[in-house]
Amino acid sequence: MIGALTKDEINSLLSSQTVGHLAYADGLYPFVVPVSYKFDGKNIIGQMNEGNKLKIIRNNLNVCLEVSIITDIYNWKCVVISGKFLELTGEDYNAAKDSFFNDYFTLKTESKVHSFEHETTAFVEDANRLKAIMYKININKISSRYEKQ
Repeated sequence: MIGALTKDEINSLLSSQTVGHLAYADGLYPFVVPVSYKFDGKNIIGQMNEGNKLKIIRNNLNVCLEVSIITDIYNWKCVVISGKFLELTGEDYNAAKDSFFNDYFTLKTESKVHSFEHETTAFVEDANRLKAIMYKININKISSRYEKQ
């Protein structure tokens, strides 16, 4: 069976995942990169550092995020979000950073927790995992598909 996901299924998929594929274009070529994200129920929140990706996005704020769960070739779910990229500043930046840190990084486990038979030579501080730019994607359109056998 092939079909479209319901709104609740879309929200569930977006809320249950933490990695998607961000698509953006420079006018000549499209680019797709994996990114970590958080879905707050209305928008996509993410982070990135200064670099070529951000430079290209600043020139064309139209982006797309694809998130999927693939069990096998006949059992999968996919959501595609089209929207506008918005860099966050001030209080919006701080709120997004706190939300991202509290919700996303709690899913990761520090290396020292699983140190049995593994050498732990350094402490990984979660605060260092945050990147300089916090952004959100204002969602304009959501499409979805699934296949289930």
